[in-house]
Amino acid sequence: MALRVTTQDGTVFEAPDAAGIVRQMRDAAWRQQDPKSEYMEDVATRVGEAYEEDIRTTPVEFLDDLSRVGLVTIAETAEGGL
Repeated sequence: MALRVTTQDGTVFEAPDAAGIVRQMRDAAWRQQDPKSEYMEDVATRVGEAYEEDIRTTPVEFLDDLSRVGLVTIAETAEGGL
């Protein structure tokens, strides 16, 4: 199984695991030089301020929390895509 994450603007990320999704999200934000942990912490801070919600910063929890506040949707897909 793979994960497919769709953002509010329709951007789709697909990877075998949550860490791969977060890596793609970080890269799409032009933050390739930053560790994933720093990217997640920065996003968690911004989302926390905007939505008054706590966002955890391990890849699985990060995506779950972004989904909980409505910023992404998460789906499991068959390995290799549709």
